[in-house]
Formats: sequence, C-alpha cells, structure tokens
Amino acid sequence: MIETFSMLLFSHILADFLFQTDAMARAKAARAVKPFAAHIATVTLIAALALVQATTAFALMLAILATTHLAIDAAKIYLTAPARPSNTAATRRNSGFKPFVIDQLAHICVLFVIASLLPGLWQGSFWANLQWHPLFTTNSPWASTDMQLVPAVAALACG
Repeated sequence: MIETFSMLLFSHILADFLFQTDAMARAKAARAVKPFAAHIATVTLIAALALVQATTAFALMLAILATTHLAIDAAKIYLTAPARPSNTAATRRNSGFKPFVIDQLAHICVLFVIASLLPGLWQGSFWANLQWHPLFTTNSPWASTDMQLVPAVAALACG
C-alpha cells in the first residue's frame, strides 16, 4: 500500500505544482472551463503514467482520481473565488493559505483511500517489475530482506 500511495502522491505533486502553470491556476480561479479540464486531464495522465497497467483496478483508480480531483478543485473554486475576480479583501482572504491547505488535505485523503482500497496498484504496474539496480536483483548476494526495503524507502523519499 505504501508504494501505491507514494506513487499517487508523487504524481499529484507533479500535476498540481510542476505541470500546473500560474496562468492555468488563474484561469481556473476565473472559472474558465478549458484550463480546468486540461488540469484534470494532466492529473489523470500523470497518475496513469506512474502506475500504468491493464487492469480493472487501474481503470477504477483513474476514474476515482479524476472524479474526486475535479470535485475537490471545483468546490474550492466555487466556494472561494467570485464569478468575476476582483481585488477585494474577501477575495484575497478566500484565496489564501487556508483554502489551499484544505484542498491539498482533501486530495491527500483521496489518495490514501485509493491506496487503501487498491494496495496492489504499484506491484501490478509496469515500473514495479523493472530491475532498477543490479544490487536488487534476485540473483545478487545483496538481495536480502533488508535490501528489499531500500526501493520502498527510496519511493517514499521521492514521493
């Protein structure tokens, strides 16, 4: 489960912070549909690339992820941003740190629920079956139970 959660969290960070431009975030706040749809597509695509496989669980994860990300972001936008952006004190207060934290916690909770319900997503993914380093192959003298924990710890550190 921890590997699945780590990959979901890593893909979320990439989609919400690296691949979402300031212009896209401003357009979403102004309730523009195309940038919002592009963001949801980006979130879904990055998660798909992180856990790629041909299973029903994978398709279910993508559907849950896209739907909940859309709902959480839409709720944040409609609860905090006015229909027409302005520079009023209420607008600045509602678009601050507290809505951001609530939004991110909601996304993380969803990722945790997905990882809890579908813990084997990482193990069934294309990436999990690759031999990342010769030390971690099953024929290596270093391949002990202790050494097999290293990729999981590395996944946590990266995600």
